[in-house]
Amino acid sequence: MRETTTFGIGEAARQTGLEPSAIRYYEEAGLIAPPPRVSGRRRYDADHLDQLRVVTLARVAGFSVREVRLLMGRFQPREAPAVRWKALATRKLAALDEQARRLNRMRQVLRNALAGGCLTLEECAPLLKGC
Repeated sequence: MRETTTFGIGEAARQTGLEPSAIRYYEEAGLIAPPPRVSGRRRYDADHLDQLRVVTLARVAGFSVREVRLLMGRFQPREAPAVRWKALATRKLAALDEQARRLNRMRQVLRNALAGGCLTLEECAPLLKGC
């Protein structure tokens, strides 16, 4: 069983590296479960912090708000996340693989340029094919 310690929004922000405004936005956008309130103040628990970390990772990886909502949407009791995530994961993995390919190509061009291997656009052109 998980610890039931709760945190205010400031502490949740500190622990996740997010701004409080981003946490409120994620809640309003339906990307995380709304936390309970005590005396009108949000109280986040460890599960909320995990949700915030997943949302942050997904957003940094290029997931749209709509995709994150699908990824993080509320599950029915005993519903396996893998069933819902399979189609999204398949699409996003292909997109991330393509992005990684483009990044590796650019890394190759920059390393070659730094090593003096291509000092002009014409010399670098063969490396740029297929970008």
